[in-house]
Amino acid sequence: PNASALEITGDIDLRWHGSLDKWNSSLQVFLGRWSGATSWILFQQVGFLYLQWTPDGSTVKTIVSTLALPFTPGQVGWVRVTRVASTGVCTFYTSLDGIVWVQLGTTVTSTTGSIYAGTDALFVGLDDGGAYFLTGNVYYAEVRSGINGTVVANPDFTSAAAGASFTDGAGNTWTVSGGPTY
Repeated sequence: PNASALEITGDIDLRWHGSLDKWNSSLQVFLGRWSGATSWILFQQVGFLYLQWTPDGSTVKTIVSTLALPFTPGQVGWVRVTRVASTGVCTFYTSLDGIVWVQLGTTVTSTTGSIYAGTDALFVGLDDGGAYFLTGNVYYAEVRSGINGTVVANPDFTSAAAGASFTDGAGNTWTVSGGPTY
């Protein structure tokens, strides 16, 4: 569910680790807080990374990576995006180990300003409307308040079972739905 620490309005740093059956398919959501009280969402569509966010809960701003993701079908990889609120600068990254990050294309500058805090729960592997499911495996996700800032969510799904609940290192309770395989 929502937690006040997830209501990031300034700089944000999002990370996701897993594999997709197709890294260049139709829309697949990595993670987001996107429904009635919309804040932000990170997804891939036809191989490009997208960050959508809203300053007011309804006006959608979209930022797209300038290069496609380099991963092959089924390959395990990391994706990351950072956004600086004061400048609107957004940087996309990929990694094979979650430690060494390689910038994906060039930085993209979008509208400056705060992200709407919203009250939506944080979803990983689907949007909270259930319309866009990820096809592949989700191992880990991370949300930081600030670039390389405080970790406010970091679920590790590698030992989670369908229907089970667990608490991540930031104190958030997670429930696994669907039929994950590892």
